[in-house]
Amino acid sequence: MQRQNTWVWVVVVIIVLVIAYFWWKSRTPVVHPTPPAAEQSTPAPAPAAPKPAEPAPAPAAPKPAEPAPAPAPAPAAPAAPSTPSEPAKPPATTP
Repeated sequence: MQRQNTWVWVVVVIIVLVIAYFWWKSRTPVVHPTPPAAEQSTPAPAPAAPKPAEPAPAPAAPKPAEPAPAPAPAPAAPAAPSTPSEPAKPPATTP
């Protein structure tokens, strides 16, 4: 009996430790290390000379505002099928 209780406590402690680990990991902010500039072995290449600025094209003349097209008329509701006052009789069959 004592051996079974020991295993239960071992499992409970492991579960508590796992929960505590993930709780602690979620509450501490993650700071990624940034490489210091002194560790660069080769100097960074000089930036390329910028292109001379091209003249901007002349703005196009604004178009006149066009009126919005009229909405299409709603389709007419289909006519209700006419129902005869008497139910249709099946065609007579002759033996």
